[in-house]
Amino acid sequence: MALWTFYDSVSRERREELARYASFGNIGGGLLLTSEVLAACWAPFTEPRLRTCSRAEILLKVPALLYDAFFNSPAGYRAQYAVSVELGRRKNRELIDALKAKLIASVDSKPDEEKFAISLDSSAARVWINERQVENHYWNDIPEIDYLPWRQKSENGAGLRAPLGTELVVYGGWLDSVGRERLDPYKLRRSEEIHEVGFT
Repeated sequence: MALWTFYDSVSRERREELARYASFGNIGGGLLLTSEVLAACWAPFTEPRLRTCSRAEILLKVPALLYDAFFNSPAGYRAQYAVSVELGRRKNRELIDALKAKLIASVDSKPDEEKFAISLDSSAARVWINERQVENHYWNDIPEIDYLPWRQKSENGAGLRAPLGTELVVYGGWLDSVGRERLDPYKLRRSEEIHEVGFT
């Protein structure tokens, strides 16, 4: 039985397409085969709490149908966290590990490859949608995902949205000037937030 259903704001054709994905493994395999690296950078933290820290940020282009399955399918990324925080974290790590060779291959120099690898191996590394591409979607009030736990706990309904885009971002963990991972205190409950309300 599917973890969630959809409101009529999602077309029947789209619902049928999303139902075709039986497992997150199918989605991850599709991302490995079809994703294209658009940009890779070593991004500094811009606020005082993690001054001098930086991380890998890699922008991926993916087919629209696969993006939809990744983020909105009842077998997709957020669904893993909906089942449990631990499952979500495990599947996030498995996906990054599967993509890692492709991600590292997009880096220009050997020293950069090494720090990108450390950042991607960090505990806080994660995959997510490029929110800038779909930010207007989250300002509307029309729910699309019908999932009772998220409906009950969400204040703004963002987790009930099912945005359509073509870009994902892989964020590495933050590293200080000597290469040690530093956790952003504002993001310590990221996994729990996705589990509780479908967004972070």
